[in-house]
Amino acid sequence: MVAVGDTAGRTLGRGTGDMTAGIWTTRLRVAALRFGLWMGSPLRPAKGANTNFVRDAARAWRMSAFARSLAYHRAIARNRQAYLGALWMPLGFVLFAGGISLLWAQIFDRPLNTYLPYVTFGLFVWNLILGSLVDGARAMQESRNLILQSNTPILIYPLTAMLKQSIMAAYNIPFVILVAIAFSPAFDPAMLLALPGLLLVWVLGLAVCITLSILCTYVPDLSELIASGLRFVFFFTPILWLPNTREGLHHIWMWNPFYYVIEVVRAPLSGNHEIAPLAFAVTGALTLIAWLVAVFVYRRFAGAVPTRLGG
Repeated sequence: MVAVGDTAGRTLGRGTGDMTAGIWTTRLRVAALRFGLWMGSPLRPAKGANTNFVRDAARAWRMSAFARSLAYHRAIARNRQAYLGALWMPLGFVLFAGGISLLWAQIFDRPLNTYLPYVTFGLFVWNLILGSLVDGARAMQESRNLILQSNTPILIYPLTAMLKQSIMAAYNIPFVILVAIAFSPAFDPAMLLALPGLLLVWVLGLAVCITLSILCTYVPDLSELIASGLRFVFFFTPILWLPNTREGLHHIWMWNPFYYVIEVVRAPLSGNHEIAPLAFAVTGALTLIAWLVAVFVYRRFAGAVPTRLGG
């Protein structure tokens, strides 16, 4: 009887242990399914799924006219009913850049003729960065119906987000040029380096848009986290304050990648030839890394984006 009891107890113990293990295995699988990371998940792109990055990029490029039209519509849609229409975009930028420069120049005791260009150029690039990150994170969600009802490559939608930001930035370029001409003592050919710098920022922004747009379909809260975090990053980046404002602040901007991305445009326009080579080197390295990550994320997760949006 004792042997039978012991055997029954061991069997019951193993059964309970197997049941507990099964419950925890099920819970882990359910948790992994939510993020599409379980190897057996139907949300994970199957091997051979339609995620050929080069082929889809070529298709997206051939449909760039559609992306431009969609980007233009989204850029001016919110101001369509206003009397000034799209002119509110540059007007808002001019008022903010001019007003904040007048105030903070007195706070920091800086001459306005050097502080206004510094803030204007910095805000111009920051708005492009901010818009590309925020719009890129929401690109797939905003285009959910188009993705589910058409066969367009999903690379169209991060491209649309960047083109939208380009259109909005283009409205501010005349004011940037006016400030550069008015507050520069003489024309410096090195100022033209701002053009390849701006192109480099755009290419970097497109790679980040691709990555964030896909990841945010798996983790929707990521877009809100990015929007909130960038408000914090804004004050830790030398946009309104200069790196040499106070001693001991070098560790804040020296390890801040946003500072170097801004300086690839601002340094040539401001005549800051000391930081320009380093800014181009750092931004170029960031761009290369961003594209490697974008290609990896696209090939690994893009195939399940319609499923994620449809769920």
